[in-house]
Amino acid sequence: SCNLKVGKHYYLILFDTRMNIYNTIVMPYFNYCSTVLGNISKGLSDKIQKLQNRAARILTISNYETHSSILLDELGWVSWENKRLKQLATIMYKIHNNLFPLYLRHIFTKTLNVQEHNVRNSEINCDVPNPKTDYEKGSLHYRVSILWNKIPSEIRNSKQFKTPPNEKAYF
Repeated sequence: SCNLKVGKHYYLILFDTRMNIYNTIVMPYFNYCSTVLGNISKGLSDKIQKLQNRAARILTISNYETHSSILLDELGWVSWENKRLKQLATIMYKIHNNLFPLYLRHIFTKTLNVQEHNVRNSEINCDVPNPKTDYEKGSLHYRVSILWNKIPSEIRNSKQFKTPPNEKAYF
């Protein structure tokens, strides 16, 4: 078997090769974690963000004096928290447009189907459950409903869900 030990000599590897290694070995873990670990503590989220920042430093061969947001921008990456929010919004977009399985679509109800009177955006807003505990506030149903209702209606009604250039404004 081939044992790749790069160690301190990672700077000798070409940038494209480093990116390929990252995209095939490391990035799938970040993508999977952002979906599965939807409701984790701020401390654990910060630890995962630090791992992403470290990967950015290795790929760009930068030291710790360079701010991590500059490195993320240089690589075209978003923060781990924004990645999680984007995935949640994408899930809700697919549910709203009947692109998800029926059993998941039944979890979410449009405000139009719950309210007795017609309210603004009721045909695209999602009914937000009334959680009684912090545990219920961490549920997928609650978090996705809150996030979906915060996104401007022009984006929610579009035929293709594209994240705006300044997605931090919505997430």
